[in-house]
Amino acid sequence: SGVPNLIYKEKGDIKRSARLIEFDINDACTPEYDSLRPKSLLPLETSSGCYWGKCIFCFYPKQGTAGCSPEYQKKRIRRIELVLADVEKLRTKYDPVAIGFTDSAIHPGRIEQIAEQNLKRPNKIKFFTFMRFEKEFKSETFCRKLAQGGFMGGQAGLESGSQRVNDIIDKGIPLSDAVQVIQNFHKSGLLLHVYSIVGIPGETREEADMTYEFF
Repeated sequence: SGVPNLIYKEKGDIKRSARLIEFDINDACTPEYDSLRPKSLLPLETSSGCYWGKCIFCFYPKQGTAGCSPEYQKKRIRRIELVLADVEKLRTKYDPVAIGFTDSAIHPGRIEQIAEQNLKRPNKIKFFTFMRFEKEFKSETFCRKLAQGGFMGGQAGLESGSQRVNDIIDKGIPLSDAVQVIQNFHKSGLLLHVYSIVGIPGETREEADMTYEFF
């Protein structure tokens, strides 16, 4: 019972440690990679969980926590100055073909900060992320700025082509915004991988067809 972060059985009962210890991602060092091929793609994680954290089907908000709490805490998101230092160290040491950020989702504001640092460098590093269809991407000017700063594109969950279904799961995305973002990415030369879910409880056959028609 004195070991933190432990789930154990005692006399047939499932128990949890009374004490929880959670890692502060700001205490992490820049990752190191061994035996890389030239121009490898490097992964980099800068947060655990998800800053939105409301989609009812998703476990990401609880990911990386000892107490399975969806609360988005400061210690779960790496300070941007540390992220920018990580990117610079990886660029200098490994000269990767690109960096793939493995966070559940990165806010467009942080993507912009990475792109802005890139624009100051003669040899900018290409990068891509998981993301949401946020309103910032509705600006074509913003998307073009990201592209100029080395952003290659991202992966985002649309989930459903039915607004009613997306509202049920608390996706927080107006479908009209998603359309605009997809168009802006295309115009800016950015790649976009879109995820969907068919068969969400309560979804009708007609609404499933709406997802197909959306694509």
